[in-house]
Amino acid sequence: MSGMSKTKLAVVRRRGSKVEEPPITAEELLVTPDMALEWLTEKNKRNRAIRPTRLRQYVDDINRDRWARTGETIKFDPNGNLLDGQHRLQAIFDTGKAQLCLVAYDVPSSAFMHIDTGAVRQGGDVLSIAGYDSPKTLAAASRYACHLQRVGDGEMGYASIGKIRMPNDQLLEWVGKHPDIAQTLSIANSNAARTVMSPPSLFRALYWYLMQVDENDAAAFFEALGSGVGLVDGDPVLVLRNALVSERSKAARANTRPYWYYAAVTIKAWNAFREGRSIKQLRFATGGVNRETWPQPK
Repeated sequence: MSGMSKTKLAVVRRRGSKVEEPPITAEELLVTPDMALEWLTEKNKRNRAIRPTRLRQYVDDINRDRWARTGETIKFDPNGNLLDGQHRLQAIFDTGKAQLCLVAYDVPSSAFMHIDTGAVRQGGDVLSIAGYDSPKTLAAASRYACHLQRVGDGEMGYASIGKIRMPNDQLLEWVGKHPDIAQTLSIANSNAARTVMSPPSLFRALYWYLMQVDENDAAAFFEALGSGVGLVDGDPVLVLRNALVSERSKAARANTRPYWYYAAVTIKAWNAFREGRSIKQLRFATGGVNRETWPQPK
């Protein structure tokens, strides 16, 4: 580090005080896993507990080569204590991949109380700025749709559906590549999405996902799923609807199924619908000798 030049960012002084704080300086470093481990174990004495969702997102960004140089800094106070950056450092260590980071030194210890307290720009805000209609609804549906796509492609485990944050730049890029996701907005405020599935954005994402197999069949499948009209015993759409409505009624209680379960049984019902098969029940076994692999839409 001694060979790297530091750029002076600011000089902070307390007026009327005999104590003059050192200037904040910063440099861009290639932070290796070994450096990250050292900083986390020896200098991380007062940070909050690791938040798994944020850590998973950083790990995902690194593994997909989406690490962004945003100008955000890893911060150390005048005593060398880490004030900010533990999730980034943990992700570097967990992935074993060095990343360029901007590192700030001599940040006043009092700054710790002001870090991460600002308003975060959400995905809907970014889509709104880009000119998309119904940006919040579109952002929510796109996030689930991207996750379904990645699970289907084997890039992500199904238990992560809905749990990994989609960075704003990735969201904007994904929507730009898949403009047909906007077609699902026609059911954004319908009783179908709200009544059948919680969250309704997952309903719209599944609509988009199955549209990629057959657009006409997807329209028929989700219209029947939403309305329940014309369905008879043994119809996989009716079995799915009854199961989802029953789960939806439990939305305020703690014993509801995880989102990936709704997605799995919907895909299984879709496959039976496409094959013209009657069924009596729907389930997705995740353990034991009958454990199932993630269903692929046919």
